[in-house]
Amino acid sequence: MLASLTGRAYALLMKSEFSAALELIARARQITPQSQELAALSGWTHYRLNQVDAAIADLEFAQRIRPSPRVADLLEKANREKGLRTISGKAIRAILLFAITEAQAGSWLQR
Repeated sequence: MLASLTGRAYALLMKSEFSAALELIARARQITPQSQELAALSGWTHYRLNQVDAAIADLEFAQRIRPSPRVADLLEKANREKGLRTISGKAIRAILLFAITEAQAGSWLQR
């Protein structure tokens, strides 16, 4: 059963059918919840689906079970992307706040 789920998940991943593959990976993880390989595969799949928080959680779990340089690299990349998104969101809010404040003061329009 586990080998069948994993094999079908890999086949779907090869066709870039990430959502369908993730469903099978989740079912396989119910059978073997402590599998480093499945946790890492789930993290990679979440990453490909742009679900960075879920990817980070799965990759950190995989690293706790059995550290791997490949998983560590992807985890670092996911954390970096999450940080950039946070910075970008903060920067946008700061720019909007500045623009609103300046517009309310009228000084921005007079320049």
